[in-house]
Amino acid sequence: MNRSFSTIGALCGCMLFVCAIAAAFAQAPTTLTGTVSDPLGARLVSATVTLLRAGQQAGQTQTNQAGEFTFNGVAEGRYQVRAEAAGFDTRTTDPLFVAGTGRADIDLVLSLGPLQQAVVVSAAVTELPASQTGAPITVIDSQTLQALEKADVLEALRLVPGAQIVQSGQRGGGTSLFIRGGNSNFTKVLIDGVAANDIGGAFDFAQMAVAGVERIEVLRQSNSVMYGSDALEIEDLMRSTPSLAAPLHSQLPYTGAEVVYWLVDPLQGHPILSGLASLRTGFSSGAPSSGSALDYVRAPLFDWHEGAALPASGSASADDLQDLLGLYLQHCKDAGGEVYAFGQRFDRNLHKPIDVDFGNTDGLHGVHDIHLNQGNAGPHAGDNGAMHDGGLILAHPDRHIGLFLAFQTQRVPTDPAGAPTPLSRAIADLIHGTTPPTDTVYLERALLNPLGDDVGHEVVVIGNLVNGIAPLVGWQLVDKTHRCTVIGPETIGPGGSLLVPLDGAGAQLGNNGGNLVLLDPGGRVVDAVAYPATDAVEGRYVRFHR
Repeated sequence: MNRSFSTIGALCGCMLFVCAIAAAFAQAPTTLTGTVSDPLGARLVSATVTLLRAGQQAGQTQTNQAGEFTFNGVAEGRYQVRAEAAGFDTRTTDPLFVAGTGRADIDLVLSLGPLQQAVVVSAAVTELPASQTGAPITVIDSQTLQALEKADVLEALRLVPGAQIVQSGQRGGGTSLFIRGGNSNFTKVLIDGVAANDIGGAFDFAQMAVAGVERIEVLRQSNSVMYGSDALEIEDLMRSTPSLAAPLHSQLPYTGAEVVYWLVDPLQGHPILSGLASLRTGFSSGAPSSGSALDYVRAPLFDWHEGAALPASGSASADDLQDLLGLYLQHCKDAGGEVYAFGQRFDRNLHKPIDVDFGNTDGLHGVHDIHLNQGNAGPHAGDNGAMHDGGLILAHPDRHIGLFLAFQTQRVPTDPAGAPTPLSRAIADLIHGTTPPTDTVYLERALLNPLGDDVGHEVVVIGNLVNGIAPLVGWQLVDKTHRCTVIGPETIGPGGSLLVPLDGAGAQLGNNGGNLVLLDPGGRVVDAVAYPATDAVEGRYVRFHR
């Protein structure tokens, strides 16, 4: 099933608003016709026309003597049309939906192509065509950077003649650039014309991402001394903001607070994934359950301790949340993937400048609150709730990637209303390791799908990690529909396990995936797990994913 890049939206209160690209179900084939003409309306003969679906070629033809083209047998779905002709700029249409109505028409107008000539800014005081510089200079443009499909600038620099990249250890280790056999501190690095390294100081390229870089110029000659006596070679990176197909906004509830993110690649074994393919185009609502909504606490998606903090925005490349999201969204777009953004749809026009860039003229098509929406204290306590967290799920052709966000000041675990419990801990403490976990009782495995009738035969196994007895008097098991089973006056021996039969009157385990929460007598979330439908193997105990 091929799809195109789009946004989806998210939860508001008990309702989950989701915006996704609808699946391309088999429908009656359609004939797609059109014309290709120049700016004056004259038809172009023998222009090459390519039909694209999810970024891949679905057909190709040429215009006839009347400048017309035809694609027969086009299945219902979302497509783009690209037209090329000698002397004209190539044009690719915005994605269009072809319905099974029998015929669709589209006309393309190509503008005159410019005289192609590279212009450089680092080899002279003013901009010059590369042919007039008289200096050995390498220009790596945005098309080349995209074709490389590499996340880091250092991979692009390997293309520069006479340049050598040396990286210590694995990815992320210190990375130096040596040009023409010189030392790494011989190179002056400029970003948008501003020096990025000190005089005589080396530059670490390990954290320099391709996202936001429009082109790279490398000047390997004595002209570089115009930038100072320390500039024996020059590298200039021109940054630009990548254009994405989704106007996503993140409204930070705390001024100056650093955002924490969890990157899960691949995201698998979670019930939320099974329902994504059925979502229709546009904002839609769903029940507040683990199969259609996000809840970081009750239907876990990641390990809290593996989060990393980033500022929401910064001045350098790859140093903030905006750069991180831009990188992964662009990769998803380039792969022909789809973005599922769980958050809240704007209910009024906030007149954000970014709305103009995306054609969001009424301001009502953005998505905000794409982060944890519980565990708040103080003025934002009113935002708390269960089963309405936000986040991003990127559906690539070969896997799903999860990007989940929270604020260091938010606290977990939370009570059924999403408020911090008395023993909750700040996320800042969890990710920096200042507060070690204290829970020793956990959900170990379960018989999700017993032989025969499920009711009254499902079993949950609870484990004890310590060398001591764990009493479970008054503890509860809560399922995805909030049904509850109270565990009787049971205890678990040192390092042992306890089998808890479910009688069918309380918590139940669904064969189509779900989540399960273990609460102590005070209502605190001690452990929570999520499981997909594929785990419901008949007659077998299945260990919960961690």
